Amino acid sequence: MKYANKLSEMLNAFSPAPLQSNQMKDFYCRGTMEYRTSEI
Repeated sequence: MKYANKLSEMLNAFSPAPLQSNQMKDFYCRGTMEYRTSEI
């Protein structure tokens, strides 16, 4: 996965595809999805 360090690099790091389940831990804090889906 490519990260942007500058605002000008943001378009290069953007991916229009939805996150895959194996990418969730890189983008959400632990428990975030459970709180969002009311599965706590």
